[in-house]
Amino acid sequence: KVIIMTYYNKNKLIKYGKKWKSLNPDYIINMYDDDDCYKYLINKFSQYHANVFNNIKHGPIKADYFRIHRMLEGGVYVDIDCQPFYVDTYTNQFVIPYSHIKNLLNPMIIISPPNHPFILQCIKGYEKFIKKIFILISNIN
Repeated sequence: KVIIMTYYNKNKLIKYGKKWKSLNPDYIINMYDDDDCYKYLINKFSQYHANVFNNIKHGPIKADYFRIHRMLEGGVYVDIDCQPFYVDTYTNQFVIPYSHIKNLLNPMIIISPPNHPFILQCIKGYEKFIKKIFILISNIN
């Protein structure tokens, strides 16, 4: 029973984390700022993954990269600006809301058991994307 939040500023995380905890007292609230994300990726994955995270310049993409790796352990991920709600109702399901853009998902909330196949596929997708970017950059230089 864990709720995961990430934001580059730890003070904002603490503020929003309290709201989630008040509605979900049985849950642990894991809050990750950029330094925490970097350390997590080194400890649970590799230096390579932590370096990829550090080299992503666009904040939302940086958060996406971390969140999908963190969700491999399962739990409830929520964006910092999501309205807090009681999560126990949904924890027996795999949940990612649809985006307002057709055929896309919005990962502002992810509820997943550990090692869900969709999460594993997303990680593989990121790895392919990163390799393509690396090849493009290498060819430019």
